Amino acid sequence: MLLVEQLEVGSQVLSVDGNTLSVVSRCPHILDKYSIVELVTRKGSFKVSACHRIAVGAENGATTEVRSAGGLRRGDYVFIGTRLLPLTKVCIFETRTEL
Repeated sequence: MLLVEQLEVGSQVLSVDGNTLSVVSRCPHILDKYSIVELVTRKGSFKVSACHRIAVGAENGATTEVRSAGGLRRGDYVFIGTRLLPLTKVCIFETRTEL
């Protein structure tokens, strides 16, 4: 698993359906005020922009849909690496940051 800052054009990433994809462009956003979502599971937490697309799964491991992070709620199942874990907490806030 990599931080987005570590990705470069040509980097290989694994899609939620298991396919290998290549990064073809990188478009950082300037320092500004953005809506950020902290997604918390029992194994850790991570922060993304509210419009970031997140693969949401079912308890049986099947991917059911892709939703924006800002639309996720406690109890939704998300993929952390290859593990599917329920969200225990979802915090939405605004902060000045680069994306």
